[in-house]
Amino acid sequence: MKDYIKLKEQGIRVISISGGNDKKEFESEKNQLPWEDKLCDFEGYAWPNFINYGIMVTPIFFLLNKDKKVVKRYALFTDIDFINVAG
Repeated sequence: MKDYIKLKEQGIRVISISGGNDKKEFESEKNQLPWEDKLCDFEGYAWPNFINYGIMVTPIFFLLNKDKKVVKRYALFTDIDFINVAG
């Protein structure tokens, strides 16, 4: 996944949070992602942070600053500006 490599080269940590509720499906799909941090609480979209951040569909990509504040939100991975994302 070349886009992930671009992020990793810029020192950006990727964390995925699944909105699913099927543990077997999650275990199968998480192995297809190259990054280490893959989370799921198996509560589906009822999870409080999905509600707090207005997540109704996935994927949604959030860019956090060094203080862990959301500074940008992307609907598509391809929308991320890899040149300026770490700046």
